[in-house]
Amino acid sequence: MHGRWISLEGSSRDRPGVRESTWTMYERTYSAIGLILRGPGELKEYDVWDLYVTPGSGGQTPTAFRLAKRTPYGLKGGLTGSDGTHAGKKIVREHLQDWFLVRGHYGEVSHGVERIALAAGSPVVCSADVSGVIGKTITPESDGVHYRRDLAQVGSVVKVLVGTPRGVRTTNAQDPDCPRSLGGVPDRQGPWIDRSREALLDHMASLVI
Repeated sequence: MHGRWISLEGSSRDRPGVRESTWTMYERTYSAIGLILRGPGELKEYDVWDLYVTPGSGGQTPTAFRLAKRTPYGLKGGLTGSDGTHAGKKIVREHLQDWFLVRGHYGEVSHGVERIALAAGSPVVCSADVSGVIGKTITPESDGVHYRRDLAQVGSVVKVLVGTPRGVRTTNAQDPDCPRSLGGVPDRQGPWIDRSREALLDHMASLVI
């Protein structure tokens, strides 16, 4: 499929048809596991939209999308999806292979997205440094990079922070140079269950690949 990725920020996200087509792809991607967002307007909580568009008789047609948020550490990956076609799903997988290799791009992942990112050689953040980046309580695993988080409506999940958040040391996932933990001990006191919608959306984004 011949097309290209375009990045939309600010008012460019309000171009005719952009929000509606992205919402349609969101519904097709996440309907099987549950739609958390209630309508296209709620997609605006993401600052940066990457859309893969293909040329056609009616103009450029969005085939896949990647949403992200700006943070002090760079761009934090969020929802990703496609039009549901085999080609669209392939575009998303290929995009994920490259996205986390860009300096300043990072994300909290598990399941399919974790497998894709690590197979592509994405660096990871030591679990000892994760709380400072995401602002949440974690329970480090013994390998020094994975950690456990409790999410409302989900339960306990094991995650890893991949990519290169700015100003944060990273390491090789295959041979991590990180402080080792005994595992099972929360890194700080405070509420352990994350009830935020953002955490739930980020988790669901790891499940659809």
